[in-house]
Amino acid sequence: MSLKQVEQAINELGDKPILKGFIECSDVFAQSPSGIVKLKELILKLAIEGKLNTSSNNDKDAKDILDKIRSTYSEWSHLKKSPQYDAVQDNDAHFSKPKKWSFVRLGEIISISSGDGLTKSKMEDGNVPVYGGNGITGFHSCGNVSEETLVIGRVGYYCGSVHLTENTAWITDNAFITRYPKKYIYLPFLVWLLKATDLQKNESSTAQPVISGRKVYPIIVGLPPIEEQKRIVAKVDELMALCDQLETQQQQQANTLLKANTAAIQALLSSENSKDDQKNNWQRLADNFHTLYGNTLPMPPGEGRQKKYLVGLENVKQLRNVILQLAVTGKLVAQDSKERPAFDLIQSIEQTKQNLIKEKVINRQSIFPAIPEKDEPFALPEGWSFVRLGQITNRIGSGSTPRGGKNAYVESGIPFLRSQNVWNDDLKLDDVAYIPDETHEKMTNTKVFPRDILLNITGASLGRCALLPDDFDEANVSQHVTIIRPTEPETRQYLHLCMLSPHTQNMVWGRQVGMAREGLSKKVLEQFEIPLPPLEEQKRIVAKVTALMSLCEKLEQQLTLSYDQAEKLITATTKALVA
Repeated sequence: MSLKQVEQAINELGDKPILKGFIECSDVFAQSPSGIVKLKELILKLAIEGKLNTSSNNDKDAKDILDKIRSTYSEWSHLKKSPQYDAVQDNDAHFSKPKKWSFVRLGEIISISSGDGLTKSKMEDGNVPVYGGNGITGFHSCGNVSEETLVIGRVGYYCGSVHLTENTAWITDNAFITRYPKKYIYLPFLVWLLKATDLQKNESSTAQPVISGRKVYPIIVGLPPIEEQKRIVAKVDELMALCDQLETQQQQQANTLLKANTAAIQALLSSENSKDDQKNNWQRLADNFHTLYGNTLPMPPGEGRQKKYLVGLENVKQLRNVILQLAVTGKLVAQDSKERPAFDLIQSIEQTKQNLIKEKVINRQSIFPAIPEKDEPFALPEGWSFVRLGQITNRIGSGSTPRGGKNAYVESGIPFLRSQNVWNDDLKLDDVAYIPDETHEKMTNTKVFPRDILLNITGASLGRCALLPDDFDEANVSQHVTIIRPTEPETRQYLHLCMLSPHTQNMVWGRQVGMAREGLSKKVLEQFEIPLPPLEEQKRIVAKVTALMSLCEKLEQQLTLSYDQAEKLITATTKALVA
Protein backbone atom coordinates (compact mmCIF):
# COMPACT_ATOMS: atom_id res chain seq x y z
CA MET A 1 0.00 0.00 0.00
CA SER A 2 1.40 3.37 -0.97
CA LEU A 3 0.29 6.98 -0.79
CA LYS A 4 -0.29 6.85 -4.56
CA GLN A 5 -2.92 4.15 -4.07
CA VAL A 6 -4.67 6.33 -1.50
CA GLU A 7 -4.54 9.25 -3.92
CA GLN A 8 -5.92 7.09 -6.73
CA ALA A 9 -8.83 5.92 -4.57
CA ILE A 10 -9.66 9.51 -3.61
CA ASN A 11 -9.27 10.64 -7.19
CA GLU A 12 -12.04 8.25 -8.21
CA LEU A 13 -14.47 10.21 -6.05
CA GLY A 14 -15.03 12.80 -8.74
CA ASP A 15 -13.78 16.09 -10.06
CA LYS A 16 -14.83 18.28 -7.15
CA PRO A 17 -12.27 21.06 -6.46
CA ILE A 18 -11.94 20.01 -2.82
CA LEU A 19 -10.84 16.51 -3.84
CA LYS A 20 -8.31 17.83 -6.31
CA GLY A 21 -6.90 20.07 -3.60
CA PHE A 22 -6.86 17.18 -1.17
CA ILE A 23 -4.82 15.02 -3.53
CA GLU A 24 -2.31 17.80 -4.04
CA CYS A 25 -1.89 18.11 -0.25
CA SER A 26 -2.08 14.44 0.70
CA ASP A 27 1.69 14.15 1.20
CA VAL A 28 1.31 16.67 4.05
CA PHE A 29 -0.88 14.16 5.88
CA ALA A 30 1.45 11.25 5.17
CA GLN A 31 4.48 13.10 6.55
CA SER A 32 2.86 14.63 9.65
CA PRO A 33 3.18 12.69 12.94
CA SER A 34 -0.59 12.78 13.41
CA GLY A 35 -1.32 13.00 9.68
CA ILE A 36 -3.15 9.71 9.28
CA VAL A 37 -5.41 10.50 12.24
CA LYS A 38 -6.13 13.90 10.70
CA LEU A 39 -6.66 12.25 7.32
CA LYS A 40 -9.33 9.98 8.77
CA GLU A 41 -10.98 12.95 10.47
CA LEU A 42 -11.02 14.84 7.18
CA ILE A 43 -12.53 11.88 5.30
CA LEU A 44 -15.35 11.72 7.84
CA LYS A 45 -15.88 15.46 7.69
CA LEU A 46 -16.16 15.34 3.90
CA ALA A 47 -18.50 12.35 4.17
CA ILE A 48 -21.05 13.90 6.53
CA GLU A 49 -21.03 17.15 4.54
CA GLY A 50 -21.85 15.34 1.29
CA LYS A 51 -18.47 16.01 -0.35
CA LEU A 52 -17.39 12.41 -0.94
CA ASN A 53 -20.25 11.29 -3.18
CA THR A 54 -22.52 12.94 -5.72
CA SER A 55 -26.28 12.70 -5.44
CA SER A 56 -28.25 10.54 -7.84
CA ASN A 57 -31.39 11.67 -9.62
CA ASN A 58 -32.90 8.33 -8.65
CA ASP A 59 -32.49 9.03 -4.92
CA LYS A 60 -35.54 10.02 -2.96
CA ASP A 61 -35.37 13.38 -1.23
CA ALA A 62 -34.33 13.08 2.43
CA LYS A 63 -37.20 15.41 3.29
CA ASP A 64 -39.61 12.60 2.46
CA ILE A 65 -37.97 10.11 4.85
CA LEU A 66 -37.67 12.80 7.53
CA ASP A 67 -41.43 13.42 7.31
CA LYS A 68 -42.00 9.67 7.70
CA ILE A 69 -39.62 9.51 10.68
CA ARG A 70 -41.53 12.30 12.36
CA SER A 71 -44.89 10.66 11.69
CA THR A 72 -43.74 7.33 13.15
CA TYR A 73 -41.59 8.77 15.94
CA SER A 74 -43.63 7.19 18.71
CA GLU A 75 -43.07 3.73 17.26
CA TRP A 76 -39.27 3.69 17.69
CA SER A 77 -38.58 6.29 20.37
CA HIS A 78 -40.35 4.27 23.05
CA LEU A 79 -38.01 5.15 25.91
CA LYS A 80 -38.68 8.86 26.06
CA LYS A 81 -39.20 11.56 23.51
CA SER A 82 -36.61 14.25 22.98
CA PRO A 83 -37.63 17.86 23.66
CA GLN A 84 -39.17 19.88 20.88
CA TYR A 85 -36.82 22.31 19.15
CA ASP A 86 -37.26 25.04 16.59
CA ALA A 87 -37.16 23.87 13.00
CA VAL A 88 -33.67 23.84 11.53
CA GLN A 89 -32.96 26.59 9.02
CA ASP A 90 -30.31 26.13 6.34
CA ASN A 91 -28.17 28.89 7.81
CA ASP A 92 -28.17 27.13 11.21
CA ALA A 93 -25.78 24.47 9.91
CA HIS A 94 -22.01 24.85 9.53
CA PHE A 95 -21.98 23.67 5.88
CA SER A 96 -24.07 24.08 2.77
CA LYS A 97 -26.83 21.52 2.31
CA PRO A 98 -26.18 19.11 -0.58
CA LYS A 99 -28.89 18.32 -3.10
CA LYS A 100 -31.69 16.13 -1.68
CA TRP A 101 -30.30 16.33 1.87
CA SER A 102 -32.13 17.69 4.91
CA PHE A 103 -30.80 19.31 8.04
CA VAL A 104 -32.05 17.64 11.19
CA ARG A 105 -31.40 17.63 14.91
CA LEU A 106 -30.06 14.37 16.34
CA GLY A 107 -33.05 14.21 18.68
CA GLU A 108 -35.27 13.71 15.61
CA ILE A 109 -33.46 10.58 14.44
CA ILE A 110 -32.02 8.91 17.56
CA SER A 111 -33.05 8.17 21.11
CA ILE A 112 -30.46 7.38 23.79
CA SER A 113 -30.79 5.76 27.20
CA SER A 114 -28.24 4.56 29.75
CA GLY A 115 -27.32 0.92 30.03
CA ASP A 116 -27.41 -1.01 33.31
CA GLY A 117 -24.59 -1.20 35.80
CA LEU A 118 -23.22 -4.55 36.89
CA THR A 119 -23.20 -5.04 40.64
CA LYS A 120 -20.61 -7.31 42.24
CA SER A 121 -23.23 -10.01 42.62
CA LYS A 122 -23.88 -9.89 38.86
CA MET A 123 -20.20 -9.99 37.88
CA GLU A 124 -19.58 -13.50 36.60
CA ASP A 125 -17.77 -15.21 33.77
CA GLY A 126 -19.62 -15.67 30.51
CA ASN A 127 -19.35 -15.33 26.75
CA VAL A 128 -21.43 -12.17 26.24
CA PRO A 129 -19.28 -9.05 25.72
CA VAL A 130 -19.78 -6.19 28.15
CA TYR A 131 -19.61 -2.71 26.60
CA GLY A 132 -18.72 0.41 28.54
CA GLY A 133 -17.76 3.85 27.33
CA ASN A 134 -14.51 2.58 25.81
CA GLY A 135 -15.90 -0.51 24.09
CA ILE A 136 -15.59 -4.08 25.38
CA THR A 137 -14.57 -4.12 29.04
CA GLY A 138 -15.28 -7.76 29.93
CA PHE A 139 -17.68 -10.67 29.49
CA HIS A 140 -20.92 -11.68 31.19
CA SER A 141 -23.39 -14.54 31.07
CA CYS A 142 -26.37 -12.54 29.81
CA GLY A 143 -27.10 -9.41 27.78
CA ASN A 144 -29.41 -6.43 27.95
CA VAL A 145 -29.55 -6.03 24.14
CA SER A 146 -30.32 -8.86 21.73
CA GLU A 147 -29.30 -7.30 18.42
CA GLU A 148 -26.47 -5.26 16.95
CA THR A 149 -26.57 -1.99 18.87
CA LEU A 150 -24.89 1.38 18.63
CA VAL A 151 -23.24 2.40 21.93
CA ILE A 152 -22.11 5.91 22.89
CA GLY A 153 -19.69 6.55 25.76
CA ARG A 154 -21.57 8.58 28.38
CA VAL A 155 -19.00 9.80 30.90
CA GLY A 156 -15.28 10.19 31.55
CA TYR A 157 -12.30 9.97 29.20
CA TYR A 158 -14.25 8.05 26.54
CA CYS A 159 -17.26 10.35 26.69
CA GLY A 160 -18.71 10.60 23.16
CA SER A 161 -16.90 7.53 21.76
CA VAL A 162 -18.98 5.39 19.41
CA HIS A 163 -19.00 1.57 19.22
CA LEU A 164 -21.08 -1.09 17.50
CA THR A 165 -21.88 -4.18 19.61
CA GLU A 166 -22.27 -7.78 18.60
CA ASN A 167 -25.76 -9.25 18.26
CA THR A 168 -25.99 -9.95 22.00
CA ALA A 169 -24.21 -7.74 24.53
CA TRP A 170 -24.44 -6.11 27.93
CA ILE A 171 -24.30 -2.30 28.00
CA THR A 172 -23.15 -0.74 31.29
CA ASP A 173 -24.35 2.54 32.75
CA ASN A 174 -21.15 4.21 31.47
CA ALA A 175 -22.65 4.10 28.00
CA PHE A 176 -25.83 4.95 26.09
CA ILE A 177 -27.90 2.48 24.10
CA THR A 178 -28.87 4.22 20.87
CA ARG A 179 -32.17 3.55 19.09
CA TYR A 180 -33.12 4.89 15.67
CA PRO A 181 -35.71 4.33 12.87
CA LYS A 182 -34.10 1.35 11.09
CA LYS A 183 -36.26 1.71 8.00
CA TYR A 184 -34.90 5.16 7.18
CA ILE A 185 -31.42 5.25 8.74
CA TYR A 186 -28.63 2.92 7.58
CA LEU A 187 -26.86 1.78 10.76
CA PRO A 188 -23.26 1.89 9.37
CA PHE A 189 -23.94 5.46 8.16
CA LEU A 190 -25.22 6.42 11.62
CA VAL A 191 -22.03 5.04 13.14
CA TRP A 192 -19.83 7.19 10.87
CA LEU A 193 -22.13 10.19 11.36
CA LEU A 194 -21.86 10.05 15.15
CA LYS A 195 -18.10 9.41 15.05
CA ALA A 196 -17.70 12.53 12.92
CA THR A 197 -19.98 14.63 15.14
CA ASP A 198 -18.81 16.47 18.24
CA LEU A 199 -21.19 14.87 20.73
CA GLN A 200 -19.72 17.01 23.52
CA LYS A 201 -20.49 20.18 21.58
CA ASN A 202 -22.99 21.47 24.13
CA GLU A 203 -21.19 20.09 27.15
CA SER A 204 -20.96 22.45 30.08
CA SER A 205 -17.70 22.87 31.93
CA THR A 206 -17.51 20.07 34.51
CA ALA A 207 -14.76 18.28 36.39
CA GLN A 208 -15.48 15.15 34.35
CA PRO A 209 -16.81 15.08 30.77
CA VAL A 210 -20.38 13.84 30.61
CA ILE A 211 -23.07 13.92 27.94
CA SER A 212 -26.82 13.51 28.05
CA GLY A 213 -29.75 13.61 25.68
CA ARG A 214 -30.23 17.26 26.60
CA LYS A 215 -26.79 17.97 25.15
CA VAL A 216 -26.86 15.53 22.24
CA TYR A 217 -30.37 16.01 20.87
CA PRO A 218 -30.05 19.69 19.74
CA ILE A 219 -26.97 18.99 17.57
CA ILE A 220 -27.64 19.68 13.88
CA VAL A 221 -26.49 17.12 11.29
CA GLY A 222 -27.08 16.49 7.61
CA LEU A 223 -29.37 13.62 6.63
CA PRO A 224 -28.94 12.20 3.07
CA PRO A 225 -31.32 9.84 1.26
CA ILE A 226 -30.86 6.27 2.43
CA GLU A 227 -29.43 5.20 -0.95
CA GLU A 228 -26.74 7.86 -0.62
CA GLN A 229 -26.13 6.84 2.98
CA LYS A 230 -25.09 3.42 1.69
CA ARG A 231 -22.83 4.89 -1.01
CA ILE A 232 -21.18 7.14 1.58
CA VAL A 233 -20.53 4.16 3.86
CA ALA A 234 -19.01 2.13 1.04
CA LYS A 235 -16.62 4.95 0.12
CA VAL A 236 -15.70 5.75 3.73
CA ASP A 237 -15.02 2.07 4.46
CA GLU A 238 -12.79 1.87 1.39
CA LEU A 239 -10.81 4.98 2.30
CA MET A 240 -10.50 4.01 5.95
CA ALA A 241 -9.13 0.61 4.94
CA LEU A 242 -6.52 2.33 2.78
CA CYS A 243 -5.61 4.66 5.66
CA ASP A 244 -5.29 1.65 7.97
CA GLN A 245 -2.88 0.00 5.56
CA LEU A 246 -0.88 3.21 5.29
CA GLU A 247 -0.84 3.45 9.08
CA THR A 248 0.38 -0.16 9.33
CA GLN A 249 3.24 0.66 6.98
CA GLN A 250 4.07 3.71 9.07
CA GLN A 251 4.12 1.59 12.25
CA GLN A 252 6.32 -1.02 10.58
CA GLN A 253 8.75 1.71 9.57
CA ALA A 254 8.71 3.05 13.13
CA ASN A 255 9.43 -0.39 14.57
CA THR A 256 12.28 -0.87 12.10
CA LEU A 257 13.87 2.40 13.23
CA LEU A 258 13.47 1.49 16.90
CA LYS A 259 15.11 -1.91 16.31
CA ALA A 260 17.89 -0.34 14.24
CA ASN A 261 18.66 2.09 17.04
CA THR A 262 18.68 -0.73 19.59
CA ALA A 263 21.11 -2.70 17.42
CA ALA A 264 23.40 0.32 17.01
CA ILE A 265 23.37 0.93 20.76
CA GLN A 266 24.05 -2.72 21.58
CA ALA A 267 27.03 -2.63 19.23
CA LEU A 268 28.43 0.36 21.14
CA LEU A 269 27.84 -1.26 24.52
CA SER A 270 29.47 -4.53 23.46
CA SER A 271 32.46 -2.82 21.85
CA GLU A 272 35.84 -4.04 22.90
CA ASN A 273 38.05 -1.42 24.46
CA SER A 274 40.11 -1.15 21.29
CA LYS A 275 39.97 2.28 19.69
CA ASP A 276 39.29 0.86 16.22
CA ASP A 277 36.28 -1.18 17.36
CA GLN A 278 34.69 1.75 19.18
CA LYS A 279 35.45 4.13 16.32
CA ASN A 280 33.83 1.84 13.76
CA ASN A 281 30.66 1.46 15.85
CA TRP A 282 30.42 5.22 16.38
CA GLN A 283 30.92 5.75 12.64
CA ARG A 284 28.06 3.37 11.80
CA LEU A 285 25.85 5.32 14.19
CA ALA A 286 26.96 8.62 12.65
CA ASP A 287 26.21 7.37 9.12
CA ASN A 288 22.56 6.75 10.12
CA PHE A 289 22.25 9.59 12.61
CA HIS A 290 19.63 11.66 10.78
CA THR A 291 17.47 8.60 10.05
CA LEU A 292 17.56 7.36 13.66
CA TYR A 293 17.36 10.64 15.52
CA GLY A 294 15.79 13.12 13.12
CA ASN A 295 12.53 11.38 12.16
CA THR A 296 9.08 12.47 13.31
CA LEU A 297 7.25 9.16 12.96
CA PRO A 298 4.78 8.61 15.81
CA MET A 299 5.48 5.80 18.24
CA PRO A 300 3.60 2.56 17.49
CA PRO A 301 0.41 1.88 19.52
CA GLY A 302 1.06 1.12 23.16
CA GLU A 303 4.36 3.01 23.14
CA GLY A 304 4.86 6.54 24.45
CA ARG A 305 1.19 7.48 24.40
CA GLN A 306 1.76 11.06 25.45
CA LYS A 307 1.36 13.78 22.83
CA LYS A 308 4.42 14.71 20.79
CA TYR A 309 6.15 11.41 21.60
CA LEU A 310 7.95 10.38 18.45
CA VAL A 311 10.25 7.55 17.40
CA GLY A 312 13.05 10.11 17.13
CA LEU A 313 12.47 11.22 20.73
CA GLU A 314 12.47 7.62 21.97
CA ASN A 315 15.72 6.95 20.11
CA VAL A 316 17.31 10.08 21.57
CA LYS A 317 16.21 8.92 25.04
CA GLN A 318 17.98 5.62 24.40
CA LEU A 319 21.02 7.50 23.11
CA ARG A 320 21.18 9.44 26.38
CA ASN A 321 21.18 6.17 28.30
CA VAL A 322 23.93 4.60 26.20
CA ILE A 323 26.10 7.70 26.59
CA LEU A 324 25.84 7.37 30.38
CA GLN A 325 26.44 3.63 30.29
CA LEU A 326 29.49 4.03 28.06
CA ALA A 327 30.73 6.72 30.44
CA VAL A 328 30.66 4.45 33.50
CA THR A 329 32.06 1.40 31.71
CA GLY A 330 35.15 3.23 30.46
CA LYS A 331 34.18 3.25 26.78
CA LEU A 332 33.49 6.94 26.23
CA VAL A 333 36.94 8.50 26.53
CA ALA A 334 40.47 7.12 26.20
CA GLN A 335 42.46 6.02 29.25
CA ASP A 336 45.86 7.47 30.11
CA SER A 337 48.24 5.09 31.86
CA LYS A 338 50.18 8.03 33.30
CA GLU A 339 47.28 9.12 35.48
CA ARG A 340 47.00 8.06 39.12
CA PRO A 341 44.75 4.99 39.29
CA ALA A 342 41.40 4.98 41.07
CA PHE A 343 42.90 2.77 43.80
CA ASP A 344 45.08 5.72 44.92
CA LEU A 345 42.01 8.00 44.86
CA ILE A 346 40.09 5.55 47.07
CA GLN A 347 42.94 5.42 49.58
CA SER A 348 43.15 9.23 49.59
CA ILE A 349 39.39 9.46 50.24
CA GLU A 350 39.66 6.98 53.09
CA GLN A 351 42.45 9.01 54.68
CA THR A 352 40.39 12.19 54.35
CA LYS A 353 37.45 10.48 56.05
CA GLN A 354 39.62 9.32 58.93
CA ASN A 355 40.90 12.85 59.43
CA LEU A 356 37.35 14.25 59.44
CA ILE A 357 36.33 11.64 62.00
CA LYS A 358 39.23 12.60 64.26
CA GLU A 359 38.26 16.25 63.92
CA LYS A 360 34.65 15.23 64.75
CA VAL A 361 33.42 16.80 61.52
CA ILE A 362 31.70 13.55 60.56
CA ASN A 363 30.61 10.50 62.53
CA ARG A 364 32.46 7.21 62.44
CA GLN A 365 31.71 5.41 59.17
CA SER A 366 30.74 1.82 58.50
CA ILE A 367 33.43 -0.59 57.37
CA PHE A 368 32.60 -1.87 53.92
CA PRO A 369 33.73 -5.25 52.63
CA ALA A 370 35.72 -5.41 49.43
CA ILE A 371 33.78 -6.27 46.29
CA PRO A 372 34.67 -9.82 45.21
CA GLU A 373 35.76 -10.02 41.60
CA LYS A 374 32.94 -12.46 40.89
CA ASP A 375 30.41 -9.79 41.98
CA GLU A 376 31.77 -7.09 39.70
CA PRO A 377 28.99 -6.27 37.16
CA PHE A 378 31.39 -5.85 34.22
CA ALA A 379 35.07 -5.66 33.38
CA LEU A 380 36.76 -2.32 33.96
CA PRO A 381 39.57 -0.61 32.05
CA GLU A 382 43.04 -0.50 33.55
CA GLY A 383 43.27 2.11 36.30
CA TRP A 384 39.58 1.82 37.31
CA SER A 385 38.20 0.18 40.47
CA PHE A 386 34.82 -0.83 41.80
CA VAL A 387 34.02 0.79 45.13
CA ARG A 388 31.03 0.83 47.49
CA LEU A 389 29.11 4.09 47.41
CA GLY A 390 29.49 4.37 51.18
CA GLN A 391 33.29 4.23 50.86
CA ILE A 392 33.52 7.48 48.90
CA THR A 393 30.85 9.53 50.69
CA ASN A 394 30.67 11.30 54.03
CA ARG A 395 26.91 11.06 54.31
CA ILE A 396 24.09 9.01 52.87
CA GLY A 397 20.76 9.62 54.56
CA SER A 398 17.21 10.72 53.89
CA GLY A 399 15.46 13.77 55.28
CA SER A 400 12.47 13.89 57.60
CA THR A 401 9.08 15.52 57.94
CA PRO A 402 9.01 18.57 60.22
CA ARG A 403 6.74 18.29 63.25
CA GLY A 404 3.26 19.28 62.18
CA GLY A 405 3.71 18.10 58.58
CA LYS A 406 2.27 20.54 56.04
CA ASN A 407 1.08 22.78 58.84
CA ALA A 408 4.74 23.54 59.53
CA TYR A 409 5.20 25.14 56.10
CA VAL A 410 5.45 28.95 55.86
CA GLU A 411 5.22 31.39 52.96
CA SER A 412 8.95 32.16 53.02
CA GLY A 413 11.95 30.80 54.83
CA ILE A 414 14.28 27.84 54.26
CA PRO A 415 13.45 25.79 51.13
CA PHE A 416 12.14 22.33 52.04
CA LEU A 417 12.95 20.06 49.11
CA ARG A 418 10.56 17.23 48.32
CA SER A 419 10.69 14.55 45.62
CA GLN A 420 8.75 16.74 43.15
CA ASN A 421 11.56 19.30 43.37
CA VAL A 422 14.34 16.84 42.48
CA TRP A 423 14.90 16.27 38.75
CA ASN A 424 17.83 14.87 36.80
CA ASP A 425 18.76 18.11 35.11
CA ASP A 426 18.18 20.49 38.02
CA LEU A 427 15.99 21.41 40.95
CA LYS A 428 12.50 22.63 40.05
CA LEU A 429 11.39 25.10 42.70
CA ASP A 430 8.06 26.35 41.31
CA ASP A 431 6.10 24.67 44.11
CA VAL A 432 8.83 24.42 46.74
CA ALA A 433 7.70 24.47 50.36
CA TYR A 434 9.37 26.56 53.07
CA ILE A 435 10.05 25.92 56.74
CA PRO A 436 10.99 28.47 59.46
CA ASP A 437 14.64 29.03 60.36
CA GLU A 438 14.11 27.54 63.81
CA THR A 439 12.69 24.31 62.33
CA HIS A 440 15.63 24.16 59.93
CA GLU A 441 18.09 24.48 62.82
CA LYS A 442 16.37 21.65 64.70
CA MET A 443 16.66 19.41 61.62
CA THR A 444 20.46 19.57 61.58
CA ASN A 445 21.03 16.10 60.15
CA THR A 446 18.91 16.77 57.08
CA LYS A 447 20.45 20.07 56.01
CA VAL A 448 21.74 20.10 52.43
CA PHE A 449 24.74 22.02 51.21
CA PRO A 450 26.33 23.05 47.90
CA ARG A 451 27.77 20.08 45.93
CA ASP A 452 25.44 17.59 47.60
CA ILE A 453 23.72 15.00 45.41
CA LEU A 454 20.01 14.47 46.06
CA LEU A 455 18.34 11.17 45.15
CA ASN A 456 14.62 10.38 45.24
CA ILE A 457 14.22 7.07 47.09
CA THR A 458 10.44 6.40 46.97
CA GLY A 459 7.46 6.58 44.64
CA ALA A 460 7.12 7.08 40.91
CA SER A 461 10.06 9.51 40.84
CA LEU A 462 12.40 6.91 42.36
CA GLY A 463 15.92 7.36 40.97
CA ARG A 464 15.66 11.00 39.94
CA CYS A 465 18.90 12.62 40.96
CA ALA A 466 20.09 16.25 41.10
CA LEU A 467 23.52 17.77 41.78
CA LEU A 468 23.35 20.95 43.83
CA PRO A 469 25.42 23.77 42.31
CA ASP A 470 28.46 25.27 43.98
CA ASP A 471 26.61 28.53 44.72
CA PHE A 472 23.59 26.82 46.32
CA ASP A 473 22.51 28.52 49.54
CA GLU A 474 20.85 26.16 52.02
CA ALA A 475 17.82 23.90 52.29
CA ASN A 476 16.37 20.88 54.04
CA VAL A 477 14.87 17.70 52.60
CA SER A 478 11.90 15.42 53.18
CA GLN A 479 12.04 11.71 54.01
CA HIS A 480 11.53 10.87 50.33
CA VAL A 481 14.89 12.35 49.38
CA THR A 482 18.36 11.07 50.30
CA ILE A 483 21.45 13.25 50.63
CA ILE A 484 24.63 11.82 49.08
CA ARG A 485 27.67 13.86 50.09
CA PRO A 486 30.94 12.92 48.29
CA THR A 487 34.06 12.97 50.46
CA GLU A 488 36.14 14.27 47.56
CA PRO A 489 34.12 17.18 46.06
CA GLU A 490 35.88 16.81 42.70
CA THR A 491 34.16 13.44 42.20
CA ARG A 492 30.68 14.95 42.51
CA GLN A 493 29.98 15.52 38.79
CA TYR A 494 31.10 12.04 37.77
CA LEU A 495 29.22 10.51 40.69
CA HIS A 496 26.07 12.37 39.65
CA LEU A 497 26.15 11.03 36.08
CA CYS A 498 27.00 7.59 37.48
CA MET A 499 23.81 7.73 39.59
CA LEU A 500 21.87 8.52 36.41
CA SER A 501 23.43 5.72 34.38
CA PRO A 502 21.52 2.52 33.55
CA HIS A 503 24.06 0.63 35.67
CA THR A 504 23.05 2.46 38.86
CA GLN A 505 19.40 2.96 37.96
CA ASN A 506 19.04 -0.80 37.63
CA MET A 507 20.31 -1.09 41.21
CA VAL A 508 17.96 1.69 42.34
CA TRP A 509 14.91 -0.07 40.95
CA GLY A 510 16.08 -3.61 41.66
CA ARG A 511 17.18 -3.27 45.28
CA GLN A 512 14.22 -1.59 46.91
CA VAL A 513 13.28 -2.79 50.36
CA GLY A 514 10.03 -3.75 52.07
CA MET A 515 7.24 -6.14 51.16
CA ALA A 516 5.78 -3.58 48.74
CA ARG A 517 9.22 -2.48 47.46
CA GLU A 518 8.75 0.79 49.30
CA GLY A 519 12.07 2.47 48.54
CA LEU A 520 15.79 2.52 49.19
CA SER A 521 17.36 2.38 52.64
CA LYS A 522 20.69 3.87 53.62
CA LYS A 523 22.18 0.39 54.13
CA VAL A 524 21.21 -0.67 50.63
CA LEU A 525 22.51 2.52 49.00
CA GLU A 526 25.85 2.31 50.80
CA GLN A 527 26.49 -1.08 49.20
CA PHE A 528 26.02 0.08 45.59
CA GLU A 529 28.95 -0.95 43.40
CA ILE A 530 30.30 2.22 41.76
CA PRO A 531 32.79 2.00 38.85
CA LEU A 532 35.38 4.63 39.70
CA PRO A 533 37.88 6.00 37.14
CA PRO A 534 41.03 8.02 37.89
CA LEU A 535 40.15 11.57 38.89
CA GLU A 536 41.56 13.17 35.72
CA GLU A 537 39.62 10.73 33.55
CA GLN A 538 36.46 11.56 35.50
CA LYS A 539 36.87 15.17 34.39
CA ARG A 540 37.23 14.14 30.72
CA ILE A 541 34.20 11.88 31.02
CA VAL A 542 32.08 14.68 32.51
CA ALA A 543 33.16 17.09 29.75
CA LYS A 544 32.34 14.52 27.04
CA VAL A 545 28.97 13.62 28.55
CA THR A 546 28.07 17.30 28.91
CA ALA A 547 28.81 17.94 25.23
CA LEU A 548 26.88 14.87 24.06
CA MET A 549 23.90 15.62 26.30
CA SER A 550 23.81 19.14 24.88
CA LEU A 551 23.56 17.57 21.43
CA CYS A 552 20.72 15.32 22.62
CA GLU A 553 18.88 18.33 24.03
CA LYS A 554 19.19 20.14 20.70
CA LEU A 555 17.89 17.06 18.89
CA GLU A 556 14.87 16.91 21.21
CA GLN A 557 14.17 20.60 20.74
CA GLN A 558 14.36 20.24 16.96
CA LEU A 559 12.07 17.20 16.98
CA THR A 560 9.52 19.03 19.12
CA LEU A 561 9.75 22.05 16.82
CA SER A 562 9.33 19.80 13.77
CA TYR A 563 6.25 18.25 15.38
CA ASP A 564 4.73 21.65 16.10
CA GLN A 565 5.45 22.86 12.56
CA ALA A 566 3.94 19.70 11.05
CA GLU A 567 0.83 20.10 13.21
CA LYS A 568 0.44 23.74 12.21
CA LEU A 569 0.88 22.84 8.55
CA ILE A 570 -1.69 20.07 8.66
CA THR A 571 -4.17 22.31 10.50
CA ALA A 572 -3.72 25.06 7.93
CA THR A 573 -4.03 22.55 5.08
CA THR A 574 -7.24 21.09 6.49
CA LYS A 575 -8.76 24.55 6.92
CA ALA A 576 -7.78 25.51 3.39
CA LEU A 577 -9.32 22.36 1.94
CA VAL A 578 -12.69 22.73 3.67
CA ALA A 579 -12.93 26.52 3.63
